[in-house]
Formats: sequence, C-alpha cells, structure tokens
Amino acid sequence: MEDVLLKLTENFEEENSTHEQIINSVKEIKVINAQIDFLLEKIHSKPNEMNEILNQTKEFQETLQQKYSSLFDLIPKGKYYKYYYLWKATGSQSVFLIAIIHWFENKTLITQETVKNLFHPSNKEDISQIGIDLENYLFGLIQLSNELSRFAGTFASHGKYQLVQEIQNFLNVIYNGFKCLNLKNDDLRRRFDTLKYDLKRLESIQTDIHKLKGFETFLEKNFQEKDEMEIDQK
Repeated sequence: MEDVLLKLTENFEEENSTHEQIINSVKEIKVINAQIDFLLEKIHSKPNEMNEILNQTKEFQETLQQKYSSLFDLIPKGKYYKYYYLWKATGSQSVFLIAIIHWFENKTLITQETVKNLFHPSNKEDISQIGIDLENYLFGLIQLSNELSRFAGTFASHGKYQLVQEIQNFLNVIYNGFKCLNLKNDDLRRRFDTLKYDLKRLESIQTDIHKLKGFETFLEKNFQEKDEMEIDQK
C-alpha cells in the first residue's frame, strides 16, 4: 500500500513539474509573439517601410522556433492533448504572425505543413505526434483574415490600391476554403463568421477607392480643361 501511495506521489509531483515547465515555456513564447506583433503594428503608421519592418522580425522568428522546440520537448509522449490547453491560444497567435509575415513577403498562404516544420520538437520524428495541429492553424488563418482587413484600410489611405485588391482576392480564397470545411468546433464556427465582416469591410474600402478615383479623374479633367482655356485666351 505504501509503495502504491509513494508511486502516486511521485507521478503527481512529476506531472506538476511538467505543468509548471510548460507554463513557463509558454510565457516565453508569449513575449516573442508580443515583440513580433509590436513590430508589425508599425506598418500601420509606416507602410512605406514595410520591407524594413519585416526584416526586423527575422531574429524574433528564429527565437520563436527555438522556443517552440523547447516547449514541445517538454511534452511527454502520448500526452500532447493533456497539456494542449496551456498553449492553444498562444500557438494560434504564433501561426497568425508567421502567416501574415509570409503573406506580406510572398502574397501566398503559408501551408500547415510549412508551419509544422517551423515549429517542431528537436526530434523531428515526433512532429506527427507533437506540434502545430490543424485547429491551431485554422484559428491562425482566421486571425490572419481579420488583421489583413485592418491593414487594407491603412494601405488604401496611403494610395496602395493594388495591395488592397490583393488582400481582397486572398480573403475571398480563405473564405471559400473555410466554407468547404465541416467545422465541428463551436469556437471555430463562431470565429469563421467574422470572415464575412472582413469581406464586407474590403467591399466598403473598395467602394471608397472607386469614388476617390472618380473624384480624382473629375478634378484632373477639369484642371486640364481650365489650362486649355487659359492657353486659348493667350
């Protein structure tokens, strides 16, 4: 009986230790997430410096990969989902950050496989059991859509109309892709609904752009006619 109790105590202490180590590891990841997010927010005020800002995130991306490797190494084999709740939201945030950087640089959607290969345990043979799962990836993509719709407003106000069009095209692809999924996760279904508002926001921005272009054309035409009249009078 004493041996059984002793074993239970040892298991309990071991699980508590693992739990605390994972929590501390996730805190470190949250710090890196925040640092990358802080840099990306600068694009709203300095869109013409976007490439320089993206380059500044490189160092933090590398650190993020190292932190995830350390985190996943802490998770005992076969107990991934036992501790999953401790870093679920943080993982989705990391996916979003990497996905939006990838989109700004390549104008393409980063795949789940690419993300899994970026964030993995030190032993790559464990990737199939431990790593960024589909739920993390999908939540990250929804946040990607939400944030790109915000950036579209910034780009429109700075005359980057082609970039706005590219964002709208991309979000339409994301939305249609999600419509093909049979989402059984209630949180995912609710978050998916926000994509509709992202698209409506883009439509509104595009309407404003068309109005602005029409107004600019009107002014240009009138100034041109005025100049021609002044030349004729001379």
